[in-house]
Amino acid sequence: DNMKAKVNWNAPTTGINSGYFPTEELYYKVYRNPGNVLVADNLKATSFEEDLPEGMAKYYYRVVACTTEGEGGEATSNVIQHGDVMTIPYEATFTDASSLDLFTAIDANNDGKNWKWAENAAMSEDRFGNSSADNWLITPDLNLEGGRMYILDYKAYGNGYFPPELISQYMNVAFGRGPKPDAYTVVSTDKEIKPGSTFRNYRLYIKVKESADDYRVGFEDVSYADSYILRLDDIFLTKGCLLEAPDSVSAFTVTAAEKGVASATINFT
Repeated sequence: DNMKAKVNWNAPTTGINSGYFPTEELYYKVYRNPGNVLVADNLKATSFEEDLPEGMAKYYYRVVACTTEGEGGEATSNVIQHGDVMTIPYEATFTDASSLDLFTAIDANNDGKNWKWAENAAMSEDRFGNSSADNWLITPDLNLEGGRMYILDYKAYGNGYFPPELISQYMNVAFGRGPKPDAYTVVSTDKEIKPGSTFRNYRLYIKVKESADDYRVGFEDVSYADSYILRLDDIFLTKGCLLEAPDSVSAFTVTAAEKGVASATINFT
C-alpha cells in the first residue's frame, strides 16, 4: 500500500526432488522486476518489504531459496501496478517480456502483425507479401513540463529478408496527449532505419508547450511489404532547455586600450 510492497511466502520443507536439505542453512534472495534487481540477499525471514521506486511500473518479485550448496527452487509473485504516470527522466530498456506491459501496441492496418518482445528488444513482427506495416508502439503516460524542449533517444535496426543487408525499415515518431495516435504531432516522418545486426543510435527533439501528465510518445512501423523485422530498444526521454531561454548577445565588440595598456572595453546588447 502507498509506496510500499510486501511479499510473503512459505519456507520449503523438502528439496526440489523431495530430497533432504539442511533447513538451518536456508536463506533467500529476492529480485524485483522489471529489471531483475536483487533487493535482498541472505534473508532468513519469509517476508520482504520495501519502498517502491517513484514513477509508474508493473512490479513482481522472484524469491529464490538458497543454502550454502547454492540456489534451489524459486517462486514468482503476482503482478501489481504502482503509480499513475511516468516521470522524467524516462527510460524503457526492454530487459524482459514484462517491459512491454505498460506500452500500448496497435495493429492499425489489422493485418495480424504487431509489436512484441523478443531478444531484449521490442520487435515489430515479420511480414511477407503485399502488406506494408502500420504498427504503433506507444509509451505510458508521461508527465511533461510546458515551455521546455525534451530529448528523445532510442536505438533501432532492421532486418530485410531478400537480402537482409540491403532492405531498410521505416518508422514515424510522434507525440501527443492520450491513447489515440491519430491526434499526435509527428516529430519524424519515414525515418529510415538502416539494416544490419546491431543497433544504431537515433535522437529527436520534442517541444512541449503546455504542462500535462498524459503525454505519450508513439513509434509507428511503416516499413514496406517484404521488409521483415524492425527492432526498437533503449528509449530515453530527458529534459532539454527551456523554450524561452534568452537569445545570444548581439552587437558584441571588444576595443583595446590605447598605447598598449593591458585592458579592454567590451560592449554588447
